[in-house]
Amino acid sequence: MNGKFQYYIDDSSDITLGADKTLRYENDTGSITHTTFDGTDYTNNIKTNPKSSGEVGYSTDYDIDLTKLFLTYSKDFENDSNLMTQIYQYDDTTENKGSAYDSDRDGVRDDHKYNSYANTIQRGLKSEYRISGTTIASMLGVDIARNEEDKNNKYRVDYTGRDGVPHTVGEVASDTKGKEDINAIYGEVKYGVTKEFTTTLNARFDNINHDYKNKLTSTNWDTDYNEASYRVGGTYNLTKTQIIFASVSSGFRVPTLSQIYAGDMSTSTYSGTYYNNTDIDTEKTYNYEIGFRYKDTLLSYELSLFQLDRKDVIGKSSGNYASTSGVDVYYDNMADVQNRGLELGLSSDKNKDFSFVFNYTYLDSKYTKYDEYNKILFDPTLNHGRGGDYVEGVYDLADNNVPRTSNHTIYLEGNYRVLKSLLLTADVNYRSSQYADEMNEIKVDGYAVVNFKAKYNTKISNFDIEMFGKIENIFDEQYYMMPRVTGDRNEDGLYDERDMGLTVNPGRTFLAGVSAKF
Repeated sequence: MNGKFQYYIDDSSDITLGADKTLRYENDTGSITHTTFDGTDYTNNIKTNPKSSGEVGYSTDYDIDLTKLFLTYSKDFENDSNLMTQIYQYDDTTENKGSAYDSDRDGVRDDHKYNSYANTIQRGLKSEYRISGTTIASMLGVDIARNEEDKNNKYRVDYTGRDGVPHTVGEVASDTKGKEDINAIYGEVKYGVTKEFTTTLNARFDNINHDYKNKLTSTNWDTDYNEASYRVGGTYNLTKTQIIFASVSSGFRVPTLSQIYAGDMSTSTYSGTYYNNTDIDTEKTYNYEIGFRYKDTLLSYELSLFQLDRKDVIGKSSGNYASTSGVDVYYDNMADVQNRGLELGLSSDKNKDFSFVFNYTYLDSKYTKYDEYNKILFDPTLNHGRGGDYVEGVYDLADNNVPRTSNHTIYLEGNYRVLKSLLLTADVNYRSSQYADEMNEIKVDGYAVVNFKAKYNTKISNFDIEMFGKIENIFDEQYYMMPRVTGDRNEDGLYDERDMGLTVNPGRTFLAGVSAKF
């Protein structure tokens, strides 16, 4: 449920109050191991249990309570300028079951260890002052955010792990509080060099402070970052319908406290023994793009070439999706990545009875540097016969493809307006093959999925009503979702396709809904 109230103070200023309340339930269908191994025999779950029947997802049964509030003030001035100021608060409370495990040791994860709780509050102020002009236009803004997060996990079952330590129902496994303060200033200048040629310069400076407290131990950690980013771009109008554009921009991602102080914060030994690393650098991105845009009443298209360089990519020493035990694990600047590609988009006039959308992306995503990748295998003789993981070797993965990236992605949509109020839409999503692992030893096939949607609009009294029905994956195509191999998942001492973890494909699904506006 949402609503918005707007009040005009005078001819040049107004205030807008908005509110949104969402109560939502979500469930995760879980994941499966391609082929499990019980020490003697293999079971191919792709063939025998492709939808993970009887198995639960790692985290399920999400009850989400989300409240959004904002107040915006806008004022136009006589010098063709505008001031906009907004304050907001988002309150998100989520409860769910987490950390799936095999309760009866039959090889199927059928229950969860924890009841998890998280409350996130985001408060902030954002203000922009814009000055328009014939030749030059400018904008200056501030962005202040104060974010908080309280999280805890409590045992929902009696549980004894590999370490032999028993835990009882209701016992608190973790209880943390995190704060994030962001103070940013940014600006933009647009300058018309000629009637056809316009340049744009954006710059932003962020001061980011993270503070984290473990309520169980009263331990505190904090970090502080000062980061700058920018964008330089230009457009050239060849004609009224044809534009050439180009830009260079930068971005960043600072390491989180849980990555820097993983050794102090992690309470789990299932994913290895974690260590702190206070020398993690900020991850930087640099994006370069050039393209051509054409638009008229019948057909529009856009073609662009891009290169995105990611420097000092932050990752885990054993791989981002690895679940290892008995291995030293830490976060660091593990790699550099370069993404190069082409994007093509075509569309026709949506107001016609027949219309279409076509998007194509070619992507070549490679590691330009990855000096030390730990390949993890399982040895049943370790830990006095209980088994454990070990590092089989350390590899240089430079020039390898980034896993889970496809060279070719296609989206095709066709629309037919049967009546003024009835729209039918069919679409096809295609992804080519991809590697499931950083080592580039395991490759999975591409897939295509067809969807269909019908949308009907009408008016009842003062209400604008929209009803829709949708069939996703009409032909019930079974395909690999998020294929990942980061080690010896099935603990057979080998590294191969059978170690692949897969998010369960829901197959054909049916959706329906109705909305009303007044």
